[in-house]
Amino acid sequence: MIDIETLSTQTNALILTIGAIKFNRADRTFKDIKEYETLYVKVNKSSLYTFHIDPDTQTWWSMQSKDAQNEVFGGENRVNIKEALLALTKFIKGSRSYWSNSPNFDYVILENAYRQCGLEPPWKFWELMDTRTLYNLAEVSLKAMSTKFPSKVYHHALDDCHKQILTLYQALDILVPISNQIKRRKI
Repeated sequence: MIDIETLSTQTNALILTIGAIKFNRADRTFKDIKEYETLYVKVNKSSLYTFHIDPDTQTWWSMQSKDAQNEVFGGENRVNIKEALLALTKFIKGSRSYWSNSPNFDYVILENAYRQCGLEPPWKFWELMDTRTLYNLAEVSLKAMSTKFPSKVYHHALDDCHKQILTLYQALDILVPISNQIKRRKI
């Protein structure tokens, strides 16, 4: 599962943080985030590359909690975007599918950043999976999961990944039995 926080919603958005968690969708045990293999990278805002900063998104961030603002804008342990992308590539190596809340957001922005840095994105388009489609089909809510497992800091890419995984598990617990019934009936 991959999640990013950005300063724009455009395809060339400046990326502030990248969170990723390795998980096995067949093992749908609700685990604490500490039980997963994780990656969390804070990205420098200044770089040699040209990324979009949207004033409306900046305003949106200014209305978030001080903790959220400190997390995405704080100066400690930040790396340049190329280092962050190389770390992500290394972390996800060997994965067969890549999940996000919307490939049209996270992966499009990440792919743009990879290309701007002269790097090839580490996935193929058919490996990208969309959690929102499953949430919709199963009629489950990421917001409800966020209420059940509240974050210390909202809009934290790694915490968001964790909640997305837990909500995906909830959706799969609903959808897999239905899928198995359909297979048995050969519909």
